[in-house]
Amino acid sequence: MNLEQLEKEWSKKDNRQGELQAKLWDKKAGQYKEKTIPTPEENPFLKQVYEEIQIDEHTRILDIGCGAGRFSLALAKSGAQVTGTDVSSEMIMAAKELAEKEHLENVSFFHADWASLDIEKMGFLKNFDLVFAHMTPAVADYHTLEKMCNCSKNKCFLVKPSRRSDMVLDGAFQAAGIEKNKKETDTSVAMIFSYLWLKGYSPYISYRDEVWEIGQSVEDMLAWCIDRANLQGEVTWEQRGKMQAYLSDISENGRITERTNTTIVTMSWCV
Repeated sequence: MNLEQLEKEWSKKDNRQGELQAKLWDKKAGQYKEKTIPTPEENPFLKQVYEEIQIDEHTRILDIGCGAGRFSLALAKSGAQVTGTDVSSEMIMAAKELAEKEHLENVSFFHADWASLDIEKMGFLKNFDLVFAHMTPAVADYHTLEKMCNCSKNKCFLVKPSRRSDMVLDGAFQAAGIEKNKKETDTSVAMIFSYLWLKGYSPYISYRDEVWEIGQSVEDMLAWCIDRANLQGEVTWEQRGKMQAYLSDISENGRITERTNTTIVTMSWCV
């Protein structure tokens, strides 16, 4: 396979993805705002970043798909000049509130869909010492990865979940007759490596297995299942009813615990 073939095979065609992702993550902003800012002592990703690149007040960093800005803020505490962008306006609002709360003036956040962002117009071309995308759908095809590389003049990090199973979400999809698109998340790692290798980069790759558990109401879980399903195709009322019945069946006192098993893949490379 060459780069031209990879571009044809690994290019998104659905222009509604940005809008759908924004809607999905807007609803999660409050939850993410409550999470603590990570440190390199307890977070494997930050630990690796600090091991591979020196960060000080002269370092310029771009965080793609920054969410509520936790990793942007963590790196800003080292004095770096950090820019974060996300498709969710609610996440960006949460990030700005957290930056103000932490009294950090060397970090800025703005609302944008990475897939359609004009990096040349923004002045992003080769403008950052470190560019990273941590657990975000923002970098998901040939063109979004290419833009990521083009923004860096030194180092890139990309962190993706793969081989993921969600006990409740998968069950709800099955009950509604919806086939979960696992292929996209599982093959994206191979596509990313192929792009980097064909471009002449030498990515360092590491893996770790994680298990997450989160409790929420039946109503919140149903909304999450519907939003996730809508990313693949519009959910019918019949499918919605089947998911609701399934979730009610497995709930206890109106609550549900989701359990996720996944392999986290971290790639780092120099451009």
